Amino acid sequence: MEARSNLGLTLFQKGQLDEAVAQYQKALEIDPNSLVTHANLGNALFKKRQLHEAIAQYQKASQLDPNSFAIRYNLGVALFQNGQLDEAIIQFHETLRLKPDFSPAKVYLAHAREGSLTP
Repeated sequence: MEARSNLGLTLFQKGQLDEAVAQYQKALEIDPNSLVTHANLGNALFKKRQLHEAIAQYQKASQLDPNSFAIRYNLGVALFQNGQLDEAIIQFHETLRLKPDFSPAKVYLAHAREGSLTP
C-alpha cells in the first residue's frame, strides 16, 4: 500500500494526475483507512477540478483524523470552490479552532462570509 501511495505522490508531483489517482485508488483497495492516501487522492482530484470527488476524499480523511487543520482547510477550499459556502465556513472555523494563526483560512472565511467565490 505504501509503495502505491508513494508512487501516486511522485506522479502527482510530476503532474501526471490520472496516473496518480489510479495509484491512490489501488492503495486504498489495500488499506481503505489510510489517512494520507485519502488526503492525497483528494489533492489530486481537486487539481483535476473533480470537486465532488475531492470533497468525498477530504471528508473521509477528516473522519479518520478530525484534528488535522490541513485536511479541514483543504475540505473547506474544495467546498468553497464548489459553491458550498455554508459548509466551507464550518470547515474554516474548524481549521482556525485547530490552528488559530492560519491566515489562509481567515482569508477564505472572510470571502465565504461575503458570499464571494473569489478568495
